[in-house]
Amino acid sequence: MSNQREQIGGNNPPRHEAFMMALEEVRVEAGNFLNGEPIENEGQASAVGVIMASARDIKRDADKARKEDKQPHLDAGKAVDASYKPVITKADDIIKAAQQPLAAYLAKKERGQELAAQKACEEAERKAKEALEAERASAGSVEAVEAARAKQKEAEQAQKAANRAEKAKPNIGGTTRAIGLRSRQVAIVEDYRELLLHVAKTDKPALDTFLDEYARKALSSKLPGVRIETQRSAA
Repeated sequence: MSNQREQIGGNNPPRHEAFMMALEEVRVEAGNFLNGEPIENEGQASAVGVIMASARDIKRDADKARKEDKQPHLDAGKAVDASYKPVITKADDIIKAAQQPLAAYLAKKERGQELAAQKACEEAERKAKEALEAERASAGSVEAVEAARAKQKEAEQAQKAANRAEKAKPNIGGTTRAIGLRSRQVAIVEDYRELLLHVAKTDKPALDTFLDEYARKALSSKLPGVRIETQRSAA
């Protein structure tokens, strides 16, 4: 087994395939002993120990080879990122500086559009009322009927103008993409205790997962409600 591992990566198949071939040999041997039955004697234990050690060695060598094979690509990626970072940073600085004043201007423009839409709706209502009154007063008069029809067209045009005004969004043109206001919701915790009690009541599994991870990271510290036990496995 050791001679085969020493040859891995020579002029044979790609290293990951060679490692897999070596591991398949160990797998065949493992099938003779790791069949669900308990180990009954020292000879079996020794054979299983050799199998585990061989798999561990192959894993260690394969992981080392993986890092070696990947490193040139990582270095190339880092070099590309480093060359572009000043460009991205400078662009972000300009964008950040422009966002606040543009947002303030667009908000002001939005307020103006809202006022214009309100006036347009009021005008449409007025025109519709005039058209209705003209329609009611048109009986028996051709001229009155024609005038009522004209009033109705005016009311329809006023309503279309009101609809357009209500749908209008503040934006700045002259660019490849119109710049407008974008809304997003942001959660700001104001009372952590209240939120914690809510999560404990409504989503306990999520809280348990968080606390398990917190306890694992703080293993060297004594935490209330946490018991430290020693678990053993063959190594």
